[in-house]
Amino acid sequence: MSLYQTIIIISLALFIGCAEKHSESTKEQAEAPQDSREIVLEQDEVIISKTPASTELDIEDAQIIKALVALDEGNLKQSAQIFHELWRTTQKPEYLKQSLGIALELSRFEPLSQDEIDSLLADMEHYLKADPTSQDVRRTLIALLTANKDIERARYEAEELVKLEENEENYELLGSILFVSGDLQGAQAAFRKSYHFGESAIILERLASVVPIKQAIPLLETHIRFKGCEERLCLMLGDIYKKEKQLDRAEEVYAKLYKQDANQENLQLYLNILLINKRFNKAIELLEENPNQDKMLLLDLYREQKQPQKAMELARILFEETKEMRFITIEALLEYENLKQPITQKELLDPIVDKLKKVADSGEADDLIYNFLGYLLIDHQVNVEAGIGYVQKALEQQPDTPAYLDSLGWGYYYLNDCQKAREIFEKIPKQERDKEPEIKEHYERVKNCKPKQEQRAQQ
Repeated sequence: MSLYQTIIIISLALFIGCAEKHSESTKEQAEAPQDSREIVLEQDEVIISKTPASTELDIEDAQIIKALVALDEGNLKQSAQIFHELWRTTQKPEYLKQSLGIALELSRFEPLSQDEIDSLLADMEHYLKADPTSQDVRRTLIALLTANKDIERARYEAEELVKLEENEENYELLGSILFVSGDLQGAQAAFRKSYHFGESAIILERLASVVPIKQAIPLLETHIRFKGCEERLCLMLGDIYKKEKQLDRAEEVYAKLYKQDANQENLQLYLNILLINKRFNKAIELLEENPNQDKMLLLDLYREQKQPQKAMELARILFEETKEMRFITIEALLEYENLKQPITQKELLDPIVDKLKKVADSGEADDLIYNFLGYLLIDHQVNVEAGIGYVQKALEQQPDTPAYLDSLGWGYYYLNDCQKAREIFEKIPKQERDKEPEIKEHYERVKNCKPKQEQRAQQ
């Protein structure tokens, strides 16, 4: 329906209402000339043309229409002013009520000055003197008093409101004012009464936030048991369980939330609590159900739970998706870990070495990859010289790293360069040699190393 159609309907309703109110006077003046008012609609304006027979009622109707047009166009300030002026000229309380409501709506977008606030407060009090039973205006007054930090007056008005009618909304408002005033006991009592009327999740959330945790838990548990896992309450209960270290119960709540609504937030909450509770297999199942989630986490979980085949397959997928060489490294490492030790057939290492060389030759290798590849070539004596070369690249990036010096010295040990091997191992601090069993074992063997020519001479 267009704005102009709406105006015409409202205007007709107003005119009909006025006609009914003045039916007796109309009969008495039956012979008088009929009112020939005409509504003329022009762009952005409503004009009521008048004849000499027009009355003051015509002006009132025109002002109402102008106020409604301004409201429809979003000009709240003008609309409020028109209704306020109508109240001043007619003393009809409904106009003041309209003016107050629009002014309060306007205050959400434009901060009110103290003078404007004082004026609104005076108008509301004036209205309530004429109609002390108006709950809408009293609620508006309470909101304005609270915003103006006049909490004591707001509390008084809220208590008066409850006297007018005991219902969910009024007790909720009283509870909120009592909470702001610091009266937690009073706020708890008011929120309990408010919750009693409709068992609203919003009210229970407020009640649970002001009672001790030991009281909040059974309140939330009971509501959820009978009303279902309403999101805001289940989130609140889950958070309380986590703070109270009741992690199994938190897991139950987040599982319910996820089952009820598998959105991203609920999925993440459920996944996080599974990881905290070390339910790694459940976490794997959850991630497998949601293949577009954290694939790196799933890869780590596969490795943690000793599922190498799935881990290698996912590493290949991740490489295809990202072209990042680190995933080739991970696949190679998993393949190596999956080989039965000791490795007696060197050809089993060929595909692993090929993958690592691909990474090393790509220019994307870091010191860890260079050392891993070098040590593999050295320790399994696939190609000791090449292995030493890769380890030296690792040391170029991270000099004096004990693990890399161990790899390099081990390489020279296999080349039977005992002196060189000892010199390298001596660079590793004694506490590091003693701390790492593998380095300690290698060093002991290097200390006892004898060159081949010396061995032959002794024979």
